[in-house]
Amino acid sequence: MTTGKGSKKKKLPEVIDEFVLGAENEFTIDDILLYVHKEYKSSSRNTTKNVVKELVNHPHIFTFGNDNRFLKRSKFFHHVKFRVKPMKSEIDQGVLVTGHRLIPFSNPLTPPFECTLVDNEKAAFQKKKITILFEDAIIYYTLYGLTGMMILIHEDDEENQKLDLSTIDKQPLKLTALDFSDFYRKNSFREGDTLIFTVLDWYKSHYLVEYSSSDDLSKEFSDIRRWCNFLDDALNEVFDEYGPVMPADEQLAQAFFLGSPFLRQFHGMHIGGYLEKSNRAAITPLGAETILWRKDDDGDIFAGITSMLDEKMHTGASDDLDTIFQDIGIDMNEEVMIAYMRDELFRGEKSLKAIKERLFANRELSFYDKHQKQAFNSMVRNVWQREKRNYNRVVDQKVGKLRAEVIAINDHILAWLRSLDQRLVMPEELPGSEMMEFSRLSQSISIMLEAMNDPIELDSDIIKTFAEEINLLNEIMKHHIDSIEAYLDN
Repeated sequence: MTTGKGSKKKKLPEVIDEFVLGAENEFTIDDILLYVHKEYKSSSRNTTKNVVKELVNHPHIFTFGNDNRFLKRSKFFHHVKFRVKPMKSEIDQGVLVTGHRLIPFSNPLTPPFECTLVDNEKAAFQKKKITILFEDAIIYYTLYGLTGMMILIHEDDEENQKLDLSTIDKQPLKLTALDFSDFYRKNSFREGDTLIFTVLDWYKSHYLVEYSSSDDLSKEFSDIRRWCNFLDDALNEVFDEYGPVMPADEQLAQAFFLGSPFLRQFHGMHIGGYLEKSNRAAITPLGAETILWRKDDDGDIFAGITSMLDEKMHTGASDDLDTIFQDIGIDMNEEVMIAYMRDELFRGEKSLKAIKERLFANRELSFYDKHQKQAFNSMVRNVWQREKRNYNRVVDQKVGKLRAEVIAINDHILAWLRSLDQRLVMPEELPGSEMMEFSRLSQSISIMLEAMNDPIELDSDIIKTFAEEINLLNEIMKHHIDSIEAYLDN
């Protein structure tokens, strides 16, 4: 990297993305640290820790070998074939709605309606808008869950942002579909026939589409059954390894990575068909989210999640703020705290006490011991001093008001959670799946606030998208609070 006059230092996520994009083969933590130390001009302990944190959660790579070895997903899925089965209504209309059908063979950061499909002659299928009732569209987004579906359909068309959540099932919405009318006609396509997709470019969600007749399914019956058994085994391994805390798209991606190579060597059955026939895995709603879980498990999934989280708490760990928050059982992270600090400064105030009041009022911070408490307070003061010293009001004007809206949603959630404590509502009295959704909602808020903590990197399109998603997050929050309150009333 050359650093000339006027150029700015690259940010750590940028440097990591550059390395990952250019990596041809699997790599180790040492490989990327060498690159980061050269390009990022830092070799501190914190840099190493942050690199590991970025890699473990990076959506473009698989992690293995005790979190020390990595492989690009684009390489793993390159030229992998998978099957898609159009519905009769799609065949009749001459369209294909991609929806969740590209899971797990697509970049999770690329919405399904932005994919590119080409035929054997490299001609791209054209996109068109279709109108469909919300209740009829759900089948195309099941693996995303209600929250994921709402976010995607809002991004797909501005008209969908006017939907009323209270009467949403019967409301029409607009979806991007692919025009398959010529393809269906040329191949005399009928119900039961399928499409074979080949991954040409995982990053860009670019696929080749070929025709497969229903007769092919009969000829391939033995291989399909073998493929389904391998996927059963792989998903069971994912359930054992990660528990029920991973969204369905990531569960499937990990299953293909951990499972038999045959899962990639043969195009198998379409995922929806597999889940219908599997005796071991099933789609399981978790609040407004969707996960896959064992079909024969009648236990309380939420209890299992709580147990897994409890195992990671109360160890006295104090490496950094995020570690302490997790250890004391507070759903918070450093980036959210920084956003509150920026909001304090944006409003012209400079009170760390006021920030702590907003974040932790009536929330008991049960530290493991005095050493962990001292480490926490010291870290918070250091972050606050740094934020005051580096705050740039001119730059922050770009996102200040928008960030305040997101924080207002978060404040509403915190206030409601405190009201449960004041009413002496015990955790076991709450619907587990709905409470898990609050955790998911908090994750979405955290991601948005983290992005706003770096306003220079945000262009006008991203800011516009945030503005649209804020309204959606607010509606989802109110919907879930109303649902939980109704549950408690009964």
